[in-house]
Amino acid sequence: MTSPHVHRHTEAFYVLEGELTFQVGAEDEAVTLGAGGFVAVSPGVAHSYGTGGDGPARWLVVHAPDGGFAAFMRGLAEGVQIDWDIAPVLPDGGLSADHAIVSIGRELDSRGGPGKTR
Repeated sequence: MTSPHVHRHTEAFYVLEGELTFQVGAEDEAVTLGAGGFVAVSPGVAHSYGTGGDGPARWLVVHAPDGGFAAFMRGLAEGVQIDWDIAPVLPDGGLSADHAIVSIGRELDSRGGPGKTR
């Protein structure tokens, strides 16, 4: 699980496979999402995340507008520290989970077609 943090931009996650568990908002509300699940965390909303199941997970993450995450990841690969838009949670816990969008999603069958709704 990542450390709880906030951004000045929106961070969104789309789970491709496996499971991710998120802790969201000042309430530290927990939700575990499987493939097809989506979370969009607004600026100022505390959040952390990590793999939620026994196996690996893959996900797509979008930072909008760009808070420097791509440059940060390139810096990691090159052994260079790059500052980007990430900060510790304020003492008041930040905004509530009501400021985030969570969609449980829809599972896909083995061919990538619609499966059961979760």
